[in-house]
Amino acid sequence: MSVDLEVYRSAMGSALRSQGYACVFITTIADGSPCRINYATDLIGAVKRLRRTSPAQLLVDDVLWLPDRGMAMMIADNLREDLGQHHTAGGWLNLPAAVVAEAARSAALRRHPGVVTFTHAELTARWTHEAEKPRGRKRFRPSKSARIAARGVAPA
Repeated sequence: MSVDLEVYRSAMGSALRSQGYACVFITTIADGSPCRINYATDLIGAVKRLRRTSPAQLLVDDVLWLPDRGMAMMIADNLREDLGQHHTAGGWLNLPAAVVAEAARSAALRRHPGVVTFTHAELTARWTHEAEKPRGRKRFRPSKSARIAARGVAPA
């Protein structure tokens, strides 16, 4: 399943960047294998740079958002070490992207057990749910003439 990067051009992407979030993302070729582990604070920019240098069309298969760039960097580096026996030329892993994405989530829980992380699907679902909520407190206040009438005083 490929991630739609257009959702990160919206207010959600701006909010992630302004709050300092970073992500570990899995790129793959059209069939899901081989794949590659990357990290970035600007997902769209990072994917654009990778696509510029790749002879094949790259897809983003999964994204894991973390509250800090250092955490994302550590998880990506540790994951590359853990999966070292599956490395091929150019930093690619000879594994399905779904397996690597699950390993990334496990590594995040193992390295940072109390930290809240979001996958792409969880983040977009939460953002959509939050965007549908009404903002601000809606108070009904009667007009001045209605308040005066309720007190029984004739308007002047």
